[in-house]
Amino acid sequence: MSRCWNYLLCGVMVPLLGSGCVLKTRYDEALLQLDACEQAVVACNGEVATLNENLTSCGHARREALQQIDDLIAQLEAAGTDVTRLQAERARVSNELALAEDQLAEMERKRAQEQARLATFRQMLKQFQAMIDSGQIEVKIERGRMVVKMASAILFGSGSTTLKDEGKTVIGEVSSVLAGIEGRSFQVEGHTDDQPMNSARFPSNWELSVARATEVVRYMVENGMAPERISAAGYAEFMPVSSNDDPDGRALNRRIEIVLMPNMDELPDLSALEEEN
Repeated sequence: MSRCWNYLLCGVMVPLLGSGCVLKTRYDEALLQLDACEQAVVACNGEVATLNENLTSCGHARREALQQIDDLIAQLEAAGTDVTRLQAERARVSNELALAEDQLAEMERKRAQEQARLATFRQMLKQFQAMIDSGQIEVKIERGRMVVKMASAILFGSGSTTLKDEGKTVIGEVSSVLAGIEGRSFQVEGHTDDQPMNSARFPSNWELSVARATEVVRYMVENGMAPERISAAGYAEFMPVSSNDDPDGRALNRRIEIVLMPNMDELPDLSALEEEN
């Protein structure tokens, strides 16, 4: 069971690189890989169904045991017998039943989440197809996150935070798609290469990456994205996707990523740790 969820959550890579006919081929490959993800969900659904049957069977057995214990307690109490130990056993069986029911509910919740995540990604992929085919953006799943990537060269001039006209067009189209995904928030992340910045406005790549992310956020809000659903972050040169040893690698590292953030109910429940503290 955990193997299936890890396969889905840890990130099934969906590369969408290339140009011309290759791009169309890559898009088709992405759809095939998405189908593979959905087949993995189907396989997990089979495991959940099996576990559901097992837990249901155990649940019936435990309920019957509880009824038998209740009947025995009533008989012993009527006879004036001490039933303390029997009541403790009843509490144990009752706790086991509650735990099994909680486990089943959690499995069902995770299954529904994975199906919803895949449906959202398929919707995004279809709506972004033309932009992927033209090489304006990449879309993939990375570290369990849905990510839209844009090269900085499309959006900004060298060392600049002013959006180009082409960049505005791209951001506007991306915004119209993401704004239609209900109940989700997004983070715009700025990334640079490792070439140092040293200007009055940008003393380092930290400032440049944050400024570019903020500029994209501002333009997305102007194009219909609700401001409470979007945030900006800068990572400077510290999350490269390629080597900084050559111009091509540095160009790949200079990018803007828009990340579909997880909902709170998709995150691990840390309430137990909070209670301990």
